[in-house]
Amino acid sequence: MNLEAIDLFVQTKYLHKELEGARIQKIYMPTPTSLLLQCHKDKNLYLLCDLGQNGPALYLPKELPQTPDSPLNFCMLLRKHLEDGHIVMLEQKNFDRIIEMTVNAPIPGDKTTPKVLIFELMGRNNNIILRQEEKILGSLRKIHATPVEQKGLHPLAIEAGKLAQAVQANTAPTLKQKITATLLGIGNHTAEILAQAEDLTTALLKLQDKYSAPADSRINDLIIEKIAATPLQIDLQKNLQGIIKGEINKNTKKLQALKEELATAKNADEYRIKADTLMSNLTKIKKGQENITLPNLYDGKTLAITLNPSFTPAENAQQYYKRYNKYQRAQKELAKQISLTEEELEYLDSIETALSLPLKRNEIEEINQELINAGILKKKKNKKQHTPPSEPLKIILPDAVIYIGKNNRQNDYLTFKLAKPTDLWFHTKDIPGSHVILCGEQSEKNIQLAMQYAAYYSKARNSSNIPVDMVLRKYVRKPNGSKPGFVIFTNNKTSYVEPVIEV
Repeated sequence: MNLEAIDLFVQTKYLHKELEGARIQKIYMPTPTSLLLQCHKDKNLYLLCDLGQNGPALYLPKELPQTPDSPLNFCMLLRKHLEDGHIVMLEQKNFDRIIEMTVNAPIPGDKTTPKVLIFELMGRNNNIILRQEEKILGSLRKIHATPVEQKGLHPLAIEAGKLAQAVQANTAPTLKQKITATLLGIGNHTAEILAQAEDLTTALLKLQDKYSAPADSRINDLIIEKIAATPLQIDLQKNLQGIIKGEINKNTKKLQALKEELATAKNADEYRIKADTLMSNLTKIKKGQENITLPNLYDGKTLAITLNPSFTPAENAQQYYKRYNKYQRAQKELAKQISLTEEELEYLDSIETALSLPLKRNEIEEINQELINAGILKKKKNKKQHTPPSEPLKIILPDAVIYIGKNNRQNDYLTFKLAKPTDLWFHTKDIPGSHVILCGEQSEKNIQLAMQYAAYYSKARNSSNIPVDMVLRKYVRKPNGSKPGFVIFTNNKTSYVEPVIEV
């Protein structure tokens, strides 16, 4: 989101009011482009700077992001210099999109010069810089140039009438351009509103009343609202995608090895035949031989048998019997392991498909928690989560509603809690994808649209002519002990559709 400098003026006042005197307890970097400060001032407070896809933004979050187990180098540097320090002030620099946070030394009585953490929230030039006096101690990104000080009139410090006169005197071709060229801290959005007003002086007076009010949380609340509503493609999602890809590769190799071992085990009779043939020809074999060719005891054909020269003929025969018995026992266990591995791959496929969708923060965190519950990820110690449950996608039609699950928790909720037995349930046939429910009028048009959504929210969304199963919800059930999102069903009808264009 793009915050104008005038918005940051309000936000800085609010952050200063909330954080002045707070002690910095812990510093994290949830992603390579974000910084989280855990502070304490009567209660725990968190300051989050996000320079990634949802940024630039500096705010007090209601929901805390995941933090990595291993801190990045810049995070370690900030911990060294700022942890246990007290925040003296937060101030906006030159009414620009730069906020400076001054932090006192952590040791009481230490006369060391305070350190300044600088947040440059300036689009492509976003950065976080740690400075002490004029010395740069470190930065998140390479510092290419010092930001040029903006020139113009302070929109909150000069009378509205004089501001309007200065704007009109500017030589820019449009009123909007005159405003941005004349007034500090005014971006395109606010300039557009001012330019459309009937009277510029009156509009500027209203602007001054709005932004000169005592510090409040309105900009902070706006940031939280915008970030919560934005599909989150941050490092947590990419990290989970990488983990799932690794698990799929691992289980694919395991499945191949199990199948090869089973193929060998199915030839167990070969070892029994060799053992029987050796036992019937013990007098023809001498200890020390490495191989021998004998007539097969059962069909008389020539049979080449490898021997261990350190074993007696009878001991060699016993070795073949042992292999025969081993493979006989192994066949049943290998078949079981193959089935379990195939189920695991099917489950991982469903997670991979969910992670390929545009997801909100709480939807990603639910997948993260599901992987912890499944034992794929380790549970972090002392990690408290306060994320509200995510909601399935809801498509409202004139006479019906289509619900779409975007992760396994939503899928189970849709199918077994929200849907009625007489609602229609949809899922791509033998392809990982979302559970889709049609509530309301089961017209041909609504059914076709629900099937197209099921096709789109599946692994086959980029294909055509996709098979989709449709069945009444009452014929769908979840086996005891099955993984999240897994169901079985009967009485289904399969149709082939093209995926819907995403709404």
